[in-house]
Amino acid sequence: MYQNGDSAVVYLYADGDYAGYVNWNADPTGDAPGDALRAYDGGADGWGVKGTVMDAWTFREASTQGHSSPYTTQWQTGDLTEGTRLLLDVCLVKATEKVCSGYDTYVYA
Repeated sequence: MYQNGDSAVVYLYADGDYAGYVNWNADPTGDAPGDALRAYDGGADGWGVKGTVMDAWTFREASTQGHSSPYTTQWQTGDLTEGTRLLLDVCLVKATEKVCSGYDTYVYA
């Protein structure tokens, strides 16, 4: 995982091979919007990549499941109050199988 301020990129691996990443972007930078989530599937291994951020009032999800790799989702956006603390979960998904981090990381808007 790479975290810089309130933004984070979590890299996922399936059986030791790079599978993709989930990216949370708190503030706009370059072409990337703020308060935004996206997922990237970079491995033709049958696994999709899914990311979710949530709190009591917010649920935002980006998933590559059902798309051929390589595939990057659109940014999932919406304005949030500055400083809002969200839980981040990242998963590898295949059919009904799911391997997730379990909302063990905090990110901020």
